[in-house]
Amino acid sequence: APEESAPEVTGEERVALDWTKVATHQAHKAFQLFQEEVGGGGGGGGGDAKAVPRGEFFSKWNSILPGAWGTGEFDEAQYEPLLGGIALKTGAKAGPTDLPNAPLDTFTYLPEREMPLDPAARFELLFGVKAKWTEAELDPYLKPLECPGVTVGSLRLKHTRMTIDG
Repeated sequence: APEESAPEVTGEERVALDWTKVATHQAHKAFQLFQEEVGGGGGGGGGDAKAVPRGEFFSKWNSILPGAWGTGEFDEAQYEPLLGGIALKTGAKAGPTDLPNAPLDTFTYLPEREMPLDPAARFELLFGVKAKWTEAELDPYLKPLECPGVTVGSLRLKHTRMTIDG
């Protein structure tokens, strides 16, 4: 596991970095670098975002992580869960909740932080990107909308319907 705090500065003072925040910030930066390489803009609506092959994305992400975090073997299993609310994954095999027209085994930049704060508008955008979502895919896009009296579960109940694929 990556070390979560920086070395001692002076005496007994320590500077600590939140590994999760550093890694997610750098994930956004990695996707933006891919978008610049193809001349596209940012993510936002998902329509102009390029699907990035999984291996290429992890390689780029690892290369821009600072210090000891960006050296050695990149543990994809540890880092991939951090991409919730940042990117959509298309599996190695086609599935019912995959992003339409995205190549297999890729990530497509769809940053939550660029989405509308109005729940109805956010759901409209999300379901405009793809018709079916799993809870695990959808929840990171809803978590920032939570407030007293409004939970991820209540938002899902109000704005979605559940289906069971057999």
